[in-house]
This record gives sequence, structure tokens and C-alpha cells, in this order.
Amino acid sequence: MDDSFGFGGVERDHVRPLLKSLGFRKRALVFTRSRGELTDVVSLQRSAGNIGGHVRFYVNCGVHSSEFAAAIGDTVADRPREVDCQFRCRLDELAPGAPQWFEIDDEDAAASLGPLLAGYLDTAARALGTVTTADELAHRISGGVAIEAFRYRVATADWASARDIYRSVRAEFGAEPRWARIDAILRSHLPASTGVVIDDAAGAE
Repeated sequence: MDDSFGFGGVERDHVRPLLKSLGFRKRALVFTRSRGELTDVVSLQRSAGNIGGHVRFYVNCGVHSSEFAAAIGDTVADRPREVDCQFRCRLDELAPGAPQWFEIDDEDAAASLGPLLAGYLDTAARALGTVTTADELAHRISGGVAIEAFRYRVATADWASARDIYRSVRAEFGAEPRWARIDAILRSHLPASTGVVIDDAAGAE
């Protein structure tokens, strides 16, 4: 199948115009939208196992905050990639009904997929735009082993939120063998000079 009608055509005729209309700029298969200190990222990732005319690809999304990065001592990227984002997810987490991946194996599939994908991307891009501050971004990534969110709360001396994250992580992983390692990583980001007791509600502020 001619890629001008396949994956390349879907990107050119549907993804690119839609994201451009929403303020994104394109570099290769990565689209970025600057919103002050925040940058929204949408990237198309082709599967490494594609053969012949069959193409499987994923859509990755994220939000990068330069304020967040600076607070925890990370490099502030001028034009961040999806891997640089503090908040990262697949398209299906932002656009209800979207599949985990997309497949194109003929021109008819490409023709029907383009408008569908554009609709999902429109929903996802607007969802990314609801994150308006570094604080909101930290809240979005506070589930699971939320080390980056914990680092941000410690760096900004938001001890109440840091304790909430610590307790949430301990509640989820405290019974697992890896808890000692997770606990050590979290505690390694605490400044020794503050006297903060992170796992005690009565700890020093």
C-alpha cells in the first residue's frame, strides 16, 4: 500500500491539520503546543513490528511543566518530547472510546480511520489543556509510585501534599517486598535539615 494513502496520509490529511488548528507545531511525528510554562505533547509511535502494508501505531500524550522541572532540578527542555513530560499517557486515557492502538492494512482502513482519529485527538488535546499549573500537573501524577510528584511537593515545601502522596504510596505498596526500596527512594528526596517527619501527621512543618 502506498504510504501516501496509508499511515502517512492519515498523519498528513487528518492528524496534522487538526492539531495545527489547536495550536500545535510539528517536528517529525511529535506535535507540541506551548502554553506559557506548560507544553502539551502528542506523538505518533509506529510499532517496531510493522511489515509490508500493515501498520500499527500508538498515540502518546503528555504535559511538560518547566516550573515543575526547575523545582526538582531537572533540565528544562525548550521543546520537550513525550518522554520529557511529567504527565504521560496513551490517547485512550484521555479520549473515551479510543483504542489502545490503531491499525492500517489497506486504503479503505486509512480512509475511515483518519476522521475517527482526528475526533479522538480533538478530545485529548482539550483534556491536556485543562492542566493549567504545575500544581495541577503534580496532582494528576500522584497515583501509583508517584516519585516525581513527591519530589515536586518536597521542593515546593508543600508538606501536607507530600505526606498525602507518601501515605497513598505506602497504602498501595507497603505490603510488597519492594516497599523498602520505594520507601528509601522517597525518603532520599527529603532535605535532612528541615526535620520533617513525612510519615507522621504530627511531624514538623
